[in-house]
Amino acid sequence: MNWKQFAYLLAAVAVAFVGWHWYFGGLGVQALARQGEVQSILVIGDSLTSGVGNDNVSRYWPEILADRLGAQEVVTLAHQGDTAASAWGRWETHARNQRWKAGDADWQPDLVVVCLGGNDVLRARGRSALEADLNRWAEALAPLDAPVLFVAVPGGVLGPMDIYRGVWEDVAQRHGMHEMDSRTLRRVFTSNNLTVDRIHMNQDGQAFFAERVYRRVTGRGR
Repeated sequence: MNWKQFAYLLAAVAVAFVGWHWYFGGLGVQALARQGEVQSILVIGDSLTSGVGNDNVSRYWPEILADRLGAQEVVTLAHQGDTAASAWGRWETHARNQRWKAGDADWQPDLVVVCLGGNDVLRARGRSALEADLNRWAEALAPLDAPVLFVAVPGGVLGPMDIYRGVWEDVAQRHGMHEMDSRTLRRVFTSNNLTVDRIHMNQDGQAFFAERVYRRVTGRGR
């Protein structure tokens, strides 16, 4: 191998390394919490969180995430078919009655994960409408005094063609919160091995997604 071939090899390795980190989110990001610091988690979502009932899933990603973080409990407010707007009515009921956890009005989470917007994308709601709804969520969650992670949903298979790209990031930055970019869910949606219908996760998909959220929470991935 001459020096030119060696240089080409080094360049190829460097490109592959950067590409791997870009795709899997391996470059450093700010951690929301450390292992063992999270005792309680609040998850807000749609069928990507609640499941669809015929997916043969025994453990959904919020429960797996709680185990990975060493949390004692997880409260899930997720309903199939919800948009960021329609989920708001359910949130208001819980907030008004202070029923985060049955029988404990003083319960507060140590971490909040919001995975909303998938149905907005499927129904082609406008970018500005979705952003306004997510802003409302951010404003409502701020008083909980817990780190909040917004999970971005891809609006298409090709990132550059995604008209919703950046919405979750913009909302998170505006409110001093955090965002997990859409590459994780894009990988889920494009993998037959992780879903039952190219959208909703099977058991392997639940484990994969929980691990990616765990890595994002602990600052080990995007």
